[in-house]
Amino acid sequence: MPKIIVVEKPETWGFSFEEVEVITPETYISKSEYQSAKNLKIINLCKSYQYQSEGYYVSMLAEARDHKVLPGISTIQDFRFPSILRDDLLYFDELIQNSFKHEPGDKIEFNIYFGSSVAENLNKVALQLFQLVQAPCLRAVFSKKIKWVLQSIRPISLNEVPDTDRPLLIQSLEKYFMRKREFRPDKKKYDLAILVDPSDKNPPSDDRALRRFYKAGINAGFNTEFITKDDFDQLIQYDALFIRETTYVNHHTFRFAKKAQSLGLAVIDDPDSILKCTNKVYLLNCSTQTES
Repeated sequence: MPKIIVVEKPETWGFSFEEVEVITPETYISKSEYQSAKNLKIINLCKSYQYQSEGYYVSMLAEARDHKVLPGISTIQDFRFPSILRDDLLYFDELIQNSFKHEPGDKIEFNIYFGSSVAENLNKVALQLFQLVQAPCLRAVFSKKIKWVLQSIRPISLNEVPDTDRPLLIQSLEKYFMRKREFRPDKKKYDLAILVDPSDKNPPSDDRALRRFYKAGINAGFNTEFITKDDFDQLIQYDALFIRETTYVNHHTFRFAKKAQSLGLAVIDDPDSILKCTNKVYLLNCSTQTES
């Protein structure tokens, strides 16, 4: 998948990656070659994602063109509703409390670059936040009264990245680009992720069934990989998601389905199906209508 980094001043970028092109927002928005190109992966590092800014239009057009973009429009919109993000953090509240328990004072602020932080003890929280809020560079602020809670999280521009953090940004970006397999057979056109839980003692598909799904995916022309709940941030790498865990609304499977759908992936089960098929009132109503 061809990779593009979008920044306002490519000449000040200062470093390069193999097979990665660095262009301006104007170039991506207006040049016909990017309007018609397929299977592009866009890293949007514009200085602002505010509504009607160039950064906002880069992400919006990328989604309209079926390009994989980071951050997506849904992520940009999430920054407007921090209370929703705070609710999502309940999934790993214990990790937050344990990570910050030795921090002095009642406030901590740190930057996150593609899931990594300068402070090694904060890397697990940084990765979880990146999985939750998929934007390249973030600044998170936590405060404590009774316990540690997220005060704010926002995207930061390259100008806000301290010089001392630049090596980490470069390393994290390179790791993000290179984590997919280097070898890809020419005959394989699409990437399929199968979400599984190896620790589930009663999974909806046993090992034998999963092997058959894997073989069927390969035969159908997919690069097929198994992923787990820890791979939320990797969804942007794929073209389709097949959920082979038991799904719930208040569960990571629903978050995976919603994110996959927002990225334009083909997804089974889709979020709407999960909502309806785990709602007993809906199922009862459908059953009643069928019988009548």
